[in-house]
Amino acid sequence: MKAILYCRVDGPENPFTMDALRGQQEALIAYAQAHGMELEQIHMDIGCPGTTLDRCGLQSVIQAVRDGSADVILVANRSRLFRGPLPPELEGPYACRDQEETRGHLGLYNVDTILRKHYGEQFGLCLENRPDGTGTMVTATLPLRYKEDASSC
Repeated sequence: MKAILYCRVDGPENPFTMDALRGQQEALIAYAQAHGMELEQIHMDIGCPGTTLDRCGLQSVIQAVRDGSADVILVANRSRLFRGPLPPELEGPYACRDQEETRGHLGLYNVDTILRKHYGEQFGLCLENRPDGTGTMVTATLPLRYKEDASSC
C-alpha cells in the first residue's frame, strides 16, 4: 500500500512549530513502517488554517491521490487534514487514516484496501449490521488461490 504523509501547523514558522511538524512526521513514518506501507511522498503546510483547501501541500496531496500515486493519506489527526466536514476532494476511499483513531492497529479499512489492491476490486471486506441489532457482521471475500501462489499452500 502506497502512503502519502501530510503534516500541518497553524502557527508561523518558528522552533516550536518546526518541532511540532517534525513530531507529526516522525510518528507517521513510524506508523507507515509498522504497517508495511510504502512511503511515496511527504507534504507539509506551515502557517495555514485547516478550514481551507487553499494550501500548497494539501493541493499536492489531492493531486497525487487523483494521479494514483497513493492509496492512503496519513495524518497525525484528522484536524491536520481539514477542520469541519471533509470536502468532496478528501472523501471516499482516500479519506485520511487518522493515526490517533487507529491506535496502531491495522484496521478494517486498511485490510479491505490491501485485499482490493492485491487481489482485485471483487475481493475485500463487507460490513453489515446484524438484523437483531447486536453487532456487526464482517464478511471477507478472498480468492481460493492467488495466481502467484498457485503452486504453494
